[in-house]
Amino acid sequence: MEFCIITAIVIGLILWAIFSPTKKPEKPNPDVGKSPQQLIFESYLDNIFAYLDNKKMVKNPYTGEYEDPSETFMREIEEGIGVPEQGADDFRRSMAAFVAMTVQHKGSEALTWHSNSDMEKAINAYIVLCRP
Repeated sequence: MEFCIITAIVIGLILWAIFSPTKKPEKPNPDVGKSPQQLIFESYLDNIFAYLDNKKMVKNPYTGEYEDPSETFMREIEEGIGVPEQGADDFRRSMAAFVAMTVQHKGSEALTWHSNSDMEKAINAYIVLCRP
């Protein structure tokens, strides 16, 4: 009898721990399994869309804080394919248009760092630039 009471208590505690409303469900990390190139590509797109929107902020994946788009990061990517500073705005607008067209006609799954040959070259150059 005593064993049954203890077992019932243990089972009750386990069920309480599993279904407790104070326990927050873990969110899956959407970046798991993505290549460094894809993460750089997505970060670049986040930055250019925020930059072109003028008011939008970019969420820092490390701090969770919202920040202004990084002009330095965008320029480092763009310099990898020789985009001059005075042509940066035009390049960013053309990338935004490319993204919109790709998503509209092929779906968002088709949008990868390989989707645009200029971006593929720029990201590869950026990775080489950032290596110690």
